[in-house]
Amino acid sequence: HPAASTQLLRPFQVRHFTDFYASPFHARTHQFPAWFTLPMGYHSRASSVVVSGTPVRRPWGQVVDQRGGLRFRPTRALDFELEI
Repeated sequence: HPAASTQLLRPFQVRHFTDFYASPFHARTHQFPAWFTLPMGYHSRASSVVVSGTPVRRPWGQVVDQRGGLRFRPTRALDFELEI
C-alpha cells in the first residue's frame, strides 16, 4: 500500500512560533477569562514541533509532593496538539 511506505518530514525548520488558545476549554483550563474578548497568544517552544511517530521525551519540572516538599521529576501530564 503506497501510504504505508510514506515517510513524514517537516517541510521546514521551525525556529519560533506563536501559539494561541483556540477553544474556551483551553482558556478556562489556564484561567484566562479574557479569551472571550481578545486573542490569547504566547511564544511557544519550537523544539516541540515534530512529525508523527517521533519519540517524545517527557519533560521534567519541580512539583510539590504530598508532604509539601519540592521534588524534581518527570511531569505526569503531557499535552498533544495538532498545529495547522
